[in-house]
Amino acid sequence: MPRRYTFNDIVSIVLSQGWEFHHYTGSHANYRKPGYSTVVVPYMRGVLRPGTVANIRRQMMLTSDEFERIADEVL
Repeated sequence: MPRRYTFNDIVSIVLSQGWEFHHYTGSHANYRKPGYSTVVVPYMRGVLRPGTVANIRRQMMLTSDEFERIADEVL
């Protein structure tokens, strides 16, 4: 079963990798990092769906293993 992440968990991971908050669009937080595309994190209560987490991971250009390693260090 995939690990479950909340909005705050994902934001902690994104910020730890050098992304900076840029703005909100509705219920979505947008983060930027020079040389990369924008990472969009939807705000929702509870845990994010595994597919949503996978999409955020892809936006960060990380493999599943890299993302899990970072999550273990940060959380």
